[in-house]
Amino acid sequence: MFAFEHQRIAPPSGLHPMNCMAIDSFYVKANGEIPCWCSPGEHHPITRLDTEHPKSTAVVQDVLNGSVFKRMRQELREGRLPFDYCKGCSFLRNDGEDAWSRVDESDGTVKSLNTLQVESSFLCNVDCPLCVRLPVRRQVKDPPHQLSMELFTHVIDDLVTSDISVREIWFSGRGEPLMNPDFASMVKYGKDRLGALVTAHTNGNFSFRDELVTCGLDEIEIAFDGVDQETYGKYRRGGKLERVAQFAKDYSEAKRRLKTATPELVWKMVLFEWNSSDQEISRAIAWADELGLDRVLLMNTDTPGGMSYRDAGRRLREIEPLVERLDAEFPGIRVEIHGYHSTYSATPEVDCQLRVEQSDATSTLIAGRLFNHLLETRSVDVQVRLQSERGDADVTLVTASYDLPERAEHVNTFPIDHVGRENGDYRLWVSVADPVSGELITEAACDFSI
Repeated sequence: MFAFEHQRIAPPSGLHPMNCMAIDSFYVKANGEIPCWCSPGEHHPITRLDTEHPKSTAVVQDVLNGSVFKRMRQELREGRLPFDYCKGCSFLRNDGEDAWSRVDESDGTVKSLNTLQVESSFLCNVDCPLCVRLPVRRQVKDPPHQLSMELFTHVIDDLVTSDISVREIWFSGRGEPLMNPDFASMVKYGKDRLGALVTAHTNGNFSFRDELVTCGLDEIEIAFDGVDQETYGKYRRGGKLERVAQFAKDYSEAKRRLKTATPELVWKMVLFEWNSSDQEISRAIAWADELGLDRVLLMNTDTPGGMSYRDAGRRLREIEPLVERLDAEFPGIRVEIHGYHSTYSATPEVDCQLRVEQSDATSTLIAGRLFNHLLETRSVDVQVRLQSERGDADVTLVTASYDLPERAEHVNTFPIDHVGRENGDYRLWVSVADPVSGELITEAACDFSI
């Protein structure tokens, strides 16, 4: 009943094969981008399929088993990180050899896929603060923002033609899968052609339609992140909990009416600091049972605001006996706790970056950026110091305090006047500390020469 998924335990370089979702899985984004997988790799796509001429690319030969993916697998097999951004990956781990059984050791090609992840839509109708915000969605990614049926069927057909079996098709990504008008047709096509398990994640802010039962879905996870609108809306901003509950209820009733056991209906509840009391968890499981869902999935996460963001899993251990009792109390519904590490597990609450903006004979301009990762205002004390390589200069240039709103950045510049300073190498230090305890949150440095 209790499991941790995607535990990131990166082994020291060169010791033994690393395990990563990218080894035996494939991710297609709505606009045709192909990253190694999601997490930080999603921001660094390896290639992009031609959305106007989908059949111009042999997906398996040129991409999945192309030179870049084969090199990536080889690096991981030898215990090395293939890309610099792998250091922050939440899907990198060393918990088994199952992925490597799907790879041909002689040439690094994939023989079968564990997961085909499909981002059917980059659009959404809910404004979650840790995701791509609604006002900028159409600007942060080039169109198309909906995966075309033509590109989807080409990917599926190429896998079938190349004799690449797929264990699961997973409709998930940075957008809401049900926003794509062809979603049900995609599910049916993928199921019929590959015979894979088909799973989808949805925020549930939709009117139910029967095709969501008959299209071939095996499982659909519906986001219930609270038992009242106040707690639900703190993260699922713009969403309506009443509408989600009606969607789930209609889904359950349609399954009974159509006399089918699939798809499995899952109440997925991300456990935040504000929705994870014993009373709220108990109400959630009772409500899920009343609505006719099949399973409750309690998701622990170390993302900002997550129940275990600051307590290293203490609260998770506290609720495990409660969940076991409730699982027995409601025999008609399975209750599980899953936990996973995210990129935030190694990220400070406030991130700090420095870079040389411009430099000439008289001055150097340094740009600094603070970013608050939290879902709450964070107060910080900032100190900027200048040091010389010789150690004969250590000058405090700036001391300031900031109240950073949630998920917000503060950008500033620091002009360094060369007049009166000796030629040589210098380093600008920025330290960010808690104003109450004085504890260091993070620091950054930037080198330049005069």
